[in-house]
Amino acid sequence: MNEDEVVTRQIQKMEKQLADVETGWGTSSLKLLDKLQALADLYFVLNRFADAEPLYWRILDIKFRNLGERHPDTVMGLIDIADVLKAQNRNDEASRYYSCAIRTLVDLANECGGISPLLAKAGMKLIELKVNPARETTQTSKLAIAC
Repeated sequence: MNEDEVVTRQIQKMEKQLADVETGWGTSSLKLLDKLQALADLYFVLNRFADAEPLYWRILDIKFRNLGERHPDTVMGLIDIADVLKAQNRNDEASRYYSCAIRTLVDLANECGGISPLLAKAGMKLIELKVNPARETTQTSKLAIAC
């Protein structure tokens, strides 16, 4: 079995596990997040950004509805969206989502009295995007956010 076959089998296995969880818990349950995240991350590392992006949007939607827009896991979802947009050279959109994550994290840090590692991570990603911009493509995001 070659490497492509191994990857294909792993993706099929993960998609089956996701479908099983959806059948048991519904399509918007928090119980889906681990399976969705694992599959989206696998697509991302395989540079299959077009496959990863809808999964990241779905993850973010579930987090927004179940956890709220100020929850750290939701903010991490914004950063994931920005990462996949950046990987597709959609830098204006990526910048918007990094900025939204940073604003939310700054607000939370001000309330809690400290800067979180997540805030530092989002800030560094935004700085990197601004310092090393790539060619922008014209594709629009699927989820309107408050930022």
